[in-house]
Amino acid sequence: MNKVIAFFLVCVSFHAEAWECSNENRYKQSIGAHADQATDVFLGQVVSGTYDPNEKYGNETEITVAVNHSFKGENGKLVTLVTGFESLFQGVTLGESYVFFLFSDRELTFCRELIPVGPSTRSLEDLKEMSNRVDVHSGSKIKHLLHHFGNLP
Repeated sequence: MNKVIAFFLVCVSFHAEAWECSNENRYKQSIGAHADQATDVFLGQVVSGTYDPNEKYGNETEITVAVNHSFKGENGKLVTLVTGFESLFQGVTLGESYVFFLFSDRELTFCRELIPVGPSTRSLEDLKEMSNRVDVHSGSKIKHLLHHFGNLP
C-alpha cells in the first residue's frame, strides 16, 4: 500500500504546476524595496476595461487607467494594462483607484503589489490623508510608500 501511495504522489508531482515570483515578489519585499525595483509606480483610477473570454491563459482583461499621480516612471494621462493569468490575478474594479507597481511592461500579476485606495482617492493629498487613518486597511502600506518617496516627514 505504501508503494502505491508513493507512486501516486510521484505521478501527481510531475503534473503539478508551480508559480514563482521572480524579482518582483511583493510577498518577500518591503514596499520600498518593491518600489525601487519597479520601473513605474503611480496612483491611478480604472476608467474602462474589456474582457476577452477567448484568451485562455493571460491577457484576458485589458484595463485603462487614468494616472493621477506618478511617484516614478509613468507620466502619461492614460495607461493601458493587461492582466496575467486570470485565476491568479487579484483583480481590479471599474471606478476604483489603486497604487500600481509595474516592471518594464504593462502587465498586472499576482507577484506585483497593487494597493487599493478607493474610488475617491485621486491625488497625493488624498493619499497623505489616508496614511493617517487607522480605519483604512492599506493605510500602513500607503504610509511606507509616501515615506519612501519623501512625501511624508
